[in-house]
Amino acid sequence: LAVAKVRAIRDEFETNARLREVFGDLVGAETWNQGDIVCKNGVRVKAISPGSQVRGILHQGQRPSKIILDDAENALHVQTQLQREAFSEWFSRDLMPIGTLGALNVCVVGTTLHPESFLERIILNPGFISRRYAAVVQPNENEALWSRWKDLLSDLENANREEDAQAFFLAHEAAMLDGAEVLWPARMPYLALMRTLVMNGTVAFQYEFICNAAFGG
Repeated sequence: LAVAKVRAIRDEFETNARLREVFGDLVGAETWNQGDIVCKNGVRVKAISPGSQVRGILHQGQRPSKIILDDAENALHVQTQLQREAFSEWFSRDLMPIGTLGALNVCVVGTTLHPESFLERIILNPGFISRRYAAVVQPNENEALWSRWKDLLSDLENANREEDAQAFFLAHEAAMLDGAEVLWPARMPYLALMRTLVMNGTVAFQYEFICNAAFGG
């Protein structure tokens, strides 16, 4: 996963015309592969997997100045208390000390997978400025209409259940969307989120879209 993210950055440097217009050609001449790139301006971007050896990482005698953990935790990291402790210890004992004290910028992004996950601990860490985002900022309160819509969508004996549910929604759209607010309307409209709630179940929806790892115990 880390390699894929560095590869995506590399591809942007190579193909994003707007980026090149603003910052110039940053494509390096030497180290320029999928998981490790050195730009023309000397900036290095390197992929590191969770739990890997990171002590002593230097570039031209300089310690890393920025760490980005993007979905670094997965389901395997949170299954047991021992695994959760191992991930947190790797972060605090190995990863954090690789930068210069007081000059290291650390950004952690992800989905909370367990009430005692590393990400939940970071949210409570006073050394970090934390934000928790939910895809549904404010739900619609017309539960009766959404319950009827769900019944139509879930009627397995009806071959036209998708069409019937959509027709019902269109007929009551104003009431079913009144007061509803979502975080990212263009990418995750309210109707699509409610459909995902029905298909994936409440627990999975709370984890993935509401960032609520404590839901359901």
